[in-house]
Amino acid sequence: MSDYYELLEVPRNADEDTIKKSYRRLARQFHPDSNKARIASEHMKLLNAAYDVLSDPSKRREYDERLSATARRAAPPPPKPHTRTAPSPQPKAQPRAAAPSPPPPARPRSTTPAWMLWMSVTGVLIVATAVGTLFIMRDSVMALLPQVAASSTRIAGALSAQSSASTTAPPINTLVPSTPTLGSAKNLPSPVQSKAPTIVPTVSAYPVPARAITGTKYTFAEFLNGNGPSDIFVTNANGTLKANVTNTTDRSEVSPSWSPLGTRIVFSEFASGNLYVVNSDGSLPTRITTDTELYDSNPVWAPFGSLIATVSIPRAEYDKGNTQAAKIYVVDFSSRVRRLIADQPGRDLTWSLDAKWIAFQVPSGNGTTIYIVPADRSSTTPFFFNVSQVRRMAWTVDSKQLLYEAYARDTNHDGVVDERDQTEMFVISLQPLAVNPLTKSVTVSSPRGRFPGSPTNGEFYPPVTTTVQPQ
Repeated sequence: MSDYYELLEVPRNADEDTIKKSYRRLARQFHPDSNKARIASEHMKLLNAAYDVLSDPSKRREYDERLSATARRAAPPPPKPHTRTAPSPQPKAQPRAAAPSPPPPARPRSTTPAWMLWMSVTGVLIVATAVGTLFIMRDSVMALLPQVAASSTRIAGALSAQSSASTTAPPINTLVPSTPTLGSAKNLPSPVQSKAPTIVPTVSAYPVPARAITGTKYTFAEFLNGNGPSDIFVTNANGTLKANVTNTTDRSEVSPSWSPLGTRIVFSEFASGNLYVVNSDGSLPTRITTDTELYDSNPVWAPFGSLIATVSIPRAEYDKGNTQAAKIYVVDFSSRVRRLIADQPGRDLTWSLDAKWIAFQVPSGNGTTIYIVPADRSSTTPFFFNVSQVRRMAWTVDSKQLLYEAYARDTNHDGVVDERDQTEMFVISLQPLAVNPLTKSVTVSSPRGRFPGSPTNGEFYPPVTTTVQPQ
């Protein structure tokens, strides 16, 4: 059975306070609300089971007894002494120098030596531990296997082509972000048509520099070897090249988001709750929030300019697990000015392409409330809509409509509307204000992949522009 002391990383004589502190630390690291890796939810279940037993004195006493009994059963039996035949009087009386000596009597079969027994038991325990570890970390192990073949010739060609092109291009760290007025929509760039795979392939961590990845790029966070701190990676669209742009061991970087033009990446650091910005080649990491009272997460860069929307929660409430205390802020990368724009604990922050509106959803029960708020916190009235359970959202390219995909009907007839049911498309119009099923084709732009489709756990640059047809 699982060793709960090893799971909680405490000694067997740990007191109740030590166990509680270790559990809370590990829970913050592996809770599904902050860690989207599939292995995290499984590990969280093991942590909950371990804490339930070790935090209860009676359960812990029974568990220690079972653990001791298991250890005794796993221990090898003591080696039996070698049997010896009784000496016969004839060989004893016979002189040692006598020739020819009679053939020695047949020796009885001896028992297995003790060292062989210990080696056998140790080998079985090692194999069982390896198999159990591989089973628990099966998703992460599979993530290390390349699903798309990448030859050394192809990688070398990409590196040589990029190195020749980079000789004339200015360095990324010389770019200065623009500082538009909050909510302004001047010089709005036209949406760039791009094509991305329906499912982003999982690729091996080839040792290539980020500059080798050209064209459509995809950024995401990944736990190295399935555990420990996570890093920010960049791949090309088909997954044949992959580069680690943070590559740290003392920080855990999560939730990356592209800046305009794909020159920078903003991410949140899990342990400190601060926001960082790094150039897309991994250079010049810069911390842009340092408020000791707030924990920032899930940053999303506006389609143009230097504004970043983020979810923030007081650290004291974060430690309690009170996610309802979170609020939505906008942080200016250039000036580091922070502005509150919504008092709700939103998720899936989605910018309109003119950078005037931010949409987010607040799940509640079997439904969802979609909020649309002005990015400059102006006198414009925020809107909210009580709708079915939302899967994902995307703005149209003219920033006048918000398309969302929802689980609107119990199509599998199990009495619950959830992710096992089919989805439907709906459109929220701002002028005039209305919510209707999708009845005509619209063009949307989404950094999280083709719409509709499975949302990715990262972002594409440039955003994926899709024409969505009525169902």
